Amino acid sequence: MRAEGREFAYVLMERVGRPTHVVEVGTFCPSDLQVLPFVYDTKCRIQLFEPQPTCVHQLQTTYKGFPNIEINEVAIGDSYGQATLCVPKHWRKNPEAGASAFMEEAVSPFQARKNAGRPVEELEYLHVEIYPISDYDDGTIQGLTIDTEGFEWFVLKHLVSRPEVIAVELRGPCDYENPYLAEIEQWMADEGYVMHQEEEVKYESKTSVVTDAVYVKESTHA
Repeated sequence: MRAEGREFAYVLMERVGRPTHVVEVGTFCPSDLQVLPFVYDTKCRIQLFEPQPTCVHQLQTTYKGFPNIEINEVAIGDSYGQATLCVPKHWRKNPEAGASAFMEEAVSPFQARKNAGRPVEELEYLHVEIYPISDYDDGTIQGLTIDTEGFEWFVLKHLVSRPEVIAVELRGPCDYENPYLAEIEQWMADEGYVMHQEEEVKYESKTSVVTDAVYVKESTHA
């Protein structure tokens, strides 16, 4: 789902100043990056994870020549192997439909819209590589943002780092609630995180809907 703000980046700067390592899981297209404020900082290592080939091509084209940006064409999940990614097809009324791409077994915002009787796009099915985040996490991540349409918990579950700031999609339109909300909230509590703020976004109905939650590490700051 795409429409979130970039408060994550500004909360991170308030906490650490100039970050040296940030990660975005589920990036979609270049204009949608929540880590966008850091792309021109050559001292900030940026890891991007996106399984859709068309999006990866756009990212590679846009950030060619940016040595600090690492683009990974994989889905982050609970295991190794291949998985089926369900991608809503681009159409006239929703040119960013692909932002709602979800793993076949996930309970996603797309399905919440469908269950609520809202019009939804046709789906394209892609076979994508899937890896746990632990294969890429060297323990130095300071800021992490996750938007994987119902698969967010599997990023946290295998995380090596304990970032200062974590943004994660928990809710959305049509009464969507992350299927692993209880696990995510328990992990945050166990690891010393507190909710800093929830982000609200206006959708087609013009009503505000809570989407992302931004958590900060409490134990390192009084």
